[in-house]
Formats: sequence, C-alpha cells, structure tokens
Amino acid sequence: MEKQAEGESRFVKRLLLLVHRDRVEEALPSLLDDLWNLSKNWGREGVIDPFVEMYDLIFQMTVRVATCREIYGDRTAVIKLEKNFLNLEKTASAFSILFPWFPGPSQLGRLKSLIAIIKKFQQTAQQRRNASNVGKDGIDALIAEGDSDETIAGTLMGFMLAGTVNTGIMGECVMGLNQA
Repeated sequence: MEKQAEGESRFVKRLLLLVHRDRVEEALPSLLDDLWNLSKNWGREGVIDPFVEMYDLIFQMTVRVATCREIYGDRTAVIKLEKNFLNLEKTASAFSILFPWFPGPSQLGRLKSLIAIIKKFQQTAQQRRNASNVGKDGIDALIAEGDSDETIAGTLMGFMLAGTVNTGIMGECVMGLNQA
C-alpha cells in the first residue's frame, strides 16, 4: 500500500509540474493558435460534430501542454497518437477487463496501440535529452527533474489519458448544457 501511495504521489507531482501556472500561461498563446488553426477547417457554415471536433481540439491542446514541439508541431504525429489513444478507449470492453490475460482481438489491438504510444514518447524523450537546445516544453521539464525515458513515457501516457478522457467528458457536458 505504501509503495502504491508513493508512486501515486510522484505521478501527481509530475502532473502538477506539467500544468504549473507559469507553463500554462506561457503556452496560452500557442494553445489559442492551435484552437484557431483547427477550427478554421470547420468552415464558415454548416454543422460540425462536436464529439469529433471538440475531441480533436482537446487532444491537440493536451499534447501541446504535455509533450514537445517535435510532437505537437507535427500534425501527422498528433493524428497518429490520437488514433492510438482512441483505439485504447474503443477496445476497452467488459470482456477485456474481466479477462486481461486472454489474447483476444481487442487485447491485441490495445497492446499494439499501447506499444506505439510508449515507443513514440520514449523516442521523443531520448531525442529531447540529446538535443543541444533545451526548451520549456513538458518533456523538457520532466527531463530537468531527472526522470528516465520510461518514467516520462508513463507520465505522459497518464496525463494524456486523464486530459483527453476527463476533459472530453466535461466538454460534452458543457456542449449539452448550452443546447438545453
């Protein structure tokens, strides 16, 4: 129990580092640019699907806060990450939760997506660690704290899941309240 509480405490400490007021204030203009650039694709009239478009916005903004320019600046990389995270959510079934050891199609799909996400985060952390210019991005902040590539990948994985799932749910609630 103590070990689990210590691990949770370290995770919360890293999350707070990523969403520290100074970091978010500095990122705010870029977050608004992301919002503007993605919303330009919606066009000036017609109907959008808020469950798709809002998720894209939230995901992009979460990537911007948590990762680094090598990821958030590459729309293709963001789309690949988003597809992998969506696959993790979609393949979570009662069966896969009750029988996580059974190598069914949903478990294999989850494993493939999980490996792709972790590899991407670890490779990017290694690139940032070896870069000559250190930035103020999320991965750089975790590296400065002395975290290993594996720890960084785990932290980013948790941050991305919490950020996209919880914020997405709240975004859907707000959209629903505005329509009532």
